[in-house]
Amino acid sequence: MNEAQNTNTLINQLLNGDAQLSDEQHDAFLTKDRSLYAALLRLPNLSAKTALAIIQRLLAVTEITVGQAVSKSQKEQEDRLILELLPHLPVSSVLQGFLKLVERRVNNQRTSGWIRAYIFGAPQLESWAVTYRETLRKLIRHALGAPVTQTCLHKFAGKKPDKKTTAYLQRYVLRYAKDAALVQDVFLFIFGKLKKSQFSLLNAYFETRHDIEAGKGLPFKVLRGIAGTFH
Repeated sequence: MNEAQNTNTLINQLLNGDAQLSDEQHDAFLTKDRSLYAALLRLPNLSAKTALAIIQRLLAVTEITVGQAVSKSQKEQEDRLILELLPHLPVSSVLQGFLKLVERRVNNQRTSGWIRAYIFGAPQLESWAVTYRETLRKLIRHALGAPVTQTCLHKFAGKKPDKKTTAYLQRYVLRYAKDAALVQDVFLFIFGKLKKSQFSLLNAYFETRHDIEAGKGLPFKVLRGIAGTFH
């Protein structure tokens, strides 16, 4: 069977949900035809594991060949495919997929932007903050870098931000936010700098440490963790 037939067979198997690409197949496919490889994200029965493996490579590999960067149009096409797919993948799988990029120390500008956009732009951000607090902390620190993270914390915790402060936070965090006040509280919460919040789940987290009954609405595993630590 020739290479083209091998590729067609593999795509048909992926279409039917009958195949998983090995790491070697992922890498070979990406190297051989990056556009076709990215287009696999449109396959209807693609597993979350395979989809995230593709996304990880598209973000991590910034060159077609040594010295030849991926073109702007190619990155834009890939970004559209990623944007279409990410909301339909399990949140825990996506966050773990991003964590693998952290473990591999992949932190180019594009990867950083995707992590920030996915987290700070999420409609479910408040729920994610209490459910995936440690994971979000690692991802945000990686995407921003330690110095910027500390500066954002300082500025979010300050009172009456001036134009310079607002511009800084807009550049690194708030540009992705659907609710700036929520993002501010979540940012402080994730890094242990929030004392009280106007948002119910964040506030319930604090109140539950003193009264477990106050935690109605929090995920069970969060309640169990709080109970084990404070009760």
